[in-house]
Formats: sequence, structure tokens, C-alpha cells
Amino acid sequence: MIRGISDTWQFDWMTEWDEVWDPAFVGRWKTCGEHSPQANVFFEPAMVRAWVDTYRNLRDIRPRFLVASRNPNRLVFLPLIHDRGRWKDAWHRSIAPVGHCEFDYHDPITCGSLDAREWGEFWGAFRKELFARWRGTFDSVDLGRQRKPPQPEAPRVDSAPVLDLSAYRSLSDVWAGKKHRHLRQNTRQAHRKLEGRGDVRLRGFAPSEVPPALDSLGRFAAEHAKRWPDAATPRRFHENLVRWCLPEGLLRPTELTVSGLPISWWICLQHRGRLVMYLHAWIQAWEDYSPGRVHLAEVMQWAIGEGISTVDFGRGLEPYKLEWTNEALPLHTLAWKADGLAPAARRLWRNRLRPYVVSAKRALTPRQRIDETTCLPECLLRS
Repeated sequence: MIRGISDTWQFDWMTEWDEVWDPAFVGRWKTCGEHSPQANVFFEPAMVRAWVDTYRNLRDIRPRFLVASRNPNRLVFLPLIHDRGRWKDAWHRSIAPVGHCEFDYHDPITCGSLDAREWGEFWGAFRKELFARWRGTFDSVDLGRQRKPPQPEAPRVDSAPVLDLSAYRSLSDVWAGKKHRHLRQNTRQAHRKLEGRGDVRLRGFAPSEVPPALDSLGRFAAEHAKRWPDAATPRRFHENLVRWCLPEGLLRPTELTVSGLPISWWICLQHRGRLVMYLHAWIQAWEDYSPGRVHLAEVMQWAIGEGISTVDFGRGLEPYKLEWTNEALPLHTLAWKADGLAPAARRLWRNRLRPYVVSAKRALTPRQRIDETTCLPECLLRS
């Protein structure tokens, strides 16, 4: 552990994975998350472990986990990584939150509530510590997507549609408003059409059902890759989600079946009364039956029965999300660049030139399965 001290904050940096996964620290991490007003499912230890175990074998990522304390009652935990790209990235070096691409939110975990003044002091001291401690080791810093603006001037980078379920007792209550009239009609019509092919059911997986969930996620991954061939999400990430997050009760994978045949998948995350609609796919041969629409309605009905207070559709304003929701949370970020010609050249290649080359190459060559050992997620190319 490396320690740094400012006038008001003490910074402890974890730079080895053995430190991060020490049971005593993981226990402290969980306890802090249970009481943090900003805690989110993506920074739960099991979610972080699933991502790290996937990508540390594919890319050169090293921990820069930060525990910053103002006093015993004011603590901020921010799990960051140092990511050194390969030769195709011109060895670009970045500091970013763990799960930078696959995780929708990167709000720091806090112990104790910080007011606006304390947050301003923290981010100012953090930037000074970051550039003093790690200067020369990174070309860029990107603090991901945060629901609480890190600073008043922090730019908005995306939005996350959400639906408050706390006032509803059934799916019919959700559909009662004028906004959802067409959604209700279209979903019921699609459901009747599917029922013409067989018995329509929603299947979920309990925390103890790891083997069948792995089998389901294998089929999901195959259909997901067909639907979004450029997503570049390694299949082993889906497998690690099941192994680490299902037993913890954080993962809620579901299938929509017709006479026992799975035709649609929604991979959901559950955390403190919030259901995050994380990943989905469906068999393209069933496209005309709108299986995703029917599946989503079934999940909503299940969520109401489970007492879920909020359904969170994650980042992105896709039309189907806006059909269901009436609120979108703004997401903000902080990003900084290192000075110097070499960092500027690496950023130019990675952020501007390489995406153009990759797009041109894909346009000229047939699609094929992405090699997980050299994959670079699209969001890393764009960041």
C-alpha cells in the first residue's frame, strides 16, 4: 500500500491484487458499501472480481484502488485500474475505474455523507495526488460515468432511464397512464402471438443454480455475439458473472421460454431494491414475435411481486427504454490528460486514428468472431 497525504485528505493506494482480495479488506469494502448512499451494484466485490478475473488475463491491468479518508467518519473508496495497451494501441496508458467498459456506473463508495464543500475538496485533492503520485505513468484519466456530478462543471456524458415501481401493485398499474397505452397494446398483442406457438413462461435461476445458469449464459452469449458482433465482450466475462455474482444474489438471469425452449434472455442485476436491466439477447428467428418486449413485461411483473422499488435500464436512451420510463438520470464524468508529446501522440492514435482504421478494416472484411486475447472494447477506443 502506498500512502499520500494532502492538507485535508489521506490517500491509501492499493497496487497489488493480493492486497485487493485480502479477506479483511473485502469485508471492510462490503461493510462500507452497505452503508454508502452512493453504492451501486457494479462496485460490489463480486462484480469487480468477475471483471478483473476476465480482463487481467487479456490486458495489462493493475490495481490503483484508492481509499481516501478525511477523518474516521469520512471515507471515499474508488476502485481504479492502470491499463497499459498493447502495440496496436501504441501502448497507451490510462487510469480508469474498474469495469470501465462493461459497468454502467462508477460512483465512489462513501462511508459517511459528504456535503458539496467536502466533495469539492476531495476532487481537488484527488487530482493533485493523482498527478503528483502517478505522473509519467499515464496518458489519460477517465473517471467513467457518475450519477452524482463530481464537480459542478463536470460534463454530461450519457443518461440512464429508470422506472419507479414503488407506487405500483401490478403491471396493469404501470400501463394505466396514457404514455404506456401503445406499449400495453403492442405487448399484449405480442404475448398472444407467442402463446399461439406454445406455453410462454419466465424462468429465473436461484443463487444455488450455478451449473444451469452457466448453460443458459452460454446460449445467451452465442445469441448476443450474433446480434452485436462488435460488442467485443469476452464470453468468459458472462461466465465469471455467474460464478461470482449469482451465489451472492447480485445476478438475476432470466429466460423466456416457449414450451420449454429458451428464446430470449435478460441478465439482470439486483442490489438494494434496484433491478438493473443489464444485458439481453434473443434468438433472431423469433424476431417477428417480439420476444424481448414480452420478456421485459414478464420481468416487470416479477419485479413488482418481489418488491423491487426501481427498475434501472442503465446507460443509453434506446427507444424501448423510453417506452417504459419517464425519467432519465444524467451521467457525468471527469477526464484529464497528461502533458507531453508522447502522451499526446498515443492519445491521437488511440482515440482518433485507430478507430478510423478499425472501422475501415471491418467494412472491407467479412465479420468473424473477435479474438478475446487481443480484443479492445469499443468504449476504450472512443474514450
